[in-house]
Amino acid sequence: IDTAEAQLLFDEAPLGLLAVLATAIKDRKSGKAVFYNRNFHVEPTNICAFKCKFCSYRKPADSPDAWSYSREEILEQVSRYVGSGVTEVHIVGGVHPAHDLYYYADLIRQIKETLPEVTVKAFSAVALDDMIGKAGLSPDAGLRLLLQDGMETMTGGGAEIFHEGIRQRIRRVKSSTPRRLDHHTT
Repeated sequence: IDTAEAQLLFDEAPLGLLAVLATAIKDRKSGKAVFYNRNFHVEPTNICAFKCKFCSYRKPADSPDAWSYSREEILEQVSRYVGSGVTEVHIVGGVHPAHDLYYYADLIRQIKETLPEVTVKAFSAVALDDMIGKAGLSPDAGLRLLLQDGMETMTGGGAEIFHEGIRQRIRRVKSSTPRRLDHHTT
């Protein structure tokens, strides 16, 4: 379909119609075959610069419940999957105040050296906003660095609520909706 048709569907099509159209296109492309990936999660830390009440990654560094894996421990977790047939590593966790873009870019590069065949899906837009901001880079430059070192896609987490007024009441210092959407657009 062209851009005008896509916009018309976006603006006016009921969800049921979109589901029928999506199913028809999927069936045309792959029949009844279903595709999936085999992934595992790496959660480097639950220490987080933000303190959102509903998040499991929100411990201050001095909390007795805080944990943070070393690079070696993370790579040990990753190495357990060599030869297992996994297709994706999903990296999520707290926004660690001491870890920056370069720390994570290097970690991703090392993960790809260990499992070159896997897709690296990593970081929420909130985490990216923090680490790229600490590096003093634009979203485009920061994401290019991560892509260069092996990150291929980002997670959808960290949004919770897009309504800016409610979002500000939940956690004021967290990345704004426009900034989050800017990272996804980029």
